[in-house]
Amino acid sequence: LLNAGPGAGLRVEGRSQPDGSPPNIHWTLVDGGYFDALELDLRAGRVFGESDGNDAPSVAVLNETAARMHFPGGEAIGARIRTGLDGEDWVRIIGIVADTRDRGLDAPAPPRMYRPLAQTTRWNPDAAQLILAGSAIPRPDALRLAVNAVEPGAPVTGVEPLEQLVRRSFGDRRLL
Repeated sequence: LLNAGPGAGLRVEGRSQPDGSPPNIHWTLVDGGYFDALELDLRAGRVFGESDGNDAPSVAVLNETAARMHFPGGEAIGARIRTGLDGEDWVRIIGIVADTRDRGLDAPAPPRMYRPLAQTTRWNPDAAQLILAGSAIPRPDALRLAVNAVEPGAPVTGVEPLEQLVRRSFGDRRLL
């Protein structure tokens, strides 16, 4: 997971913006296992697979909020969009997944576009979060060794179970 940015202007192929400025959409770079690891329900289409590499056509998955906002008639799958992140390249929407409330339970889910990490060589990401699914959490030192075997010198910090992260997000509410 690479939480790449708070937002980028979104354009839908074949549509003009009434006020001339494209609406923002949050974007996140993930691999295909991200949706399974977070148990995000697929609402329509498909998620990323091995065929969605750097040499394949550019693809995206939207969350439900983005699909409702930008495609109120339900025609998101197969449509093409473009953001400033993609330059002049059009990106085909291949799926819609459930919303996540990663900004807090009391905050609405922002419109979000997911892009495959395998298609991100031109963006040069410099920070990422690794999410591991399963019941056994590796020791932090073992995780650092595994990450550094793939990416030598990559810093690994903030290792914690997802349940602990979620529990911490409820801290203020629980105290009150």
